[in-house]
Parts: sequence; C-alpha cells; structure tokens
Amino acid sequence: MNKSPQKLGLSLKPFVKKVFSVVVVFIVSWSVVYPLSAWGSIVPITVEVDALKNSSKGWDVGFGYPDIAICIESGYGSQCLPEGSEIIYVKTAQCENSLTCKFSAKIPNDEFKIAVIDVDLILNDVISSGFCEQGKLCDLGKARVNIGKPEYKSLKERWE
Repeated sequence: MNKSPQKLGLSLKPFVKKVFSVVVVFIVSWSVVYPLSAWGSIVPITVEVDALKNSSKGWDVGFGYPDIAICIESGYGSQCLPEGSEIIYVKTAQCENSLTCKFSAKIPNDEFKIAVIDVDLILNDVISSGFCEQGKLCDLGKARVNIGKPEYKSLKERWE
C-alpha cells in the first residue's frame, strides 16, 4: 500500500519552507561570525629564529635548536601550524631542531597576531610574538617572520 503524503492530505511545503529558513539563517549567521572574506589566500610563511634565548641558553636541552610551530590569531579565530588551535595544544613541530622553518597557511586579510613557538614535551615556549600582516617582513624580537614576500638569503640580514 503506497501512502504518499499528498494522498494522506499532508503537504510538504510548510516543512520544506521551515527547513530552508533554518538553513539560510544558519549560513547568514555563520558568515557574520566568520566572514568568508576575512581569511585571505594561502601564502608562504618563512620563520627564522635566533640560536639562543634571552638568557643565552639554547631552546632545548644541551643548547639544542627549537622545534618550530606557529599560531595565527585574529578577531576571526585562531589556528596553529602544523596542528592545533592554541599554543598549549600544539604537540607537533613543523621543523624539528631548526632555526628556520617554512609554512603555508591561509591568513587573515587584515592585521593579525602571530606567535612563533618552540614545541616541548611538557610546556611549549613562545619564542616571540607580535602583530603582522600579509606581504610584510616582521621582526618579532627573537624571530623574524616573512609573510608572503619574496625570500631573502637570511631574514636577519634584511634587518641589519
């Protein structure tokens, strides 16, 4: 016995209208909270870190080089690379025991905060952090960050 909604005197129109309205409201609200245009294109990011901390000690035991990751934060949210959304949750480095590291990330169109991190077993160290934007070379103190600009032999040489 085939009992379609129309044969039973039921109409799907009100249900479809309600579902459609909910979907439209969800999409509109999501685009207000996280505007699609707020995050720009995927750009190369190059990081260069000083060999020693301010305390003249190495980043890791035995004067080891840092295990580098980055976190990007703006009014639209945050992301860490290679994984995570906050500095404390980063457990993997993009580059291990290195003073330079390359990333590829979708970044905000406007100014954002970037933190360069030394990933450690127990507690990650923030090497440097500061505000930067696409197309800039940013000096963050113990780290220099090149956001989508042509590469230089050494980012440090660019500042000297």
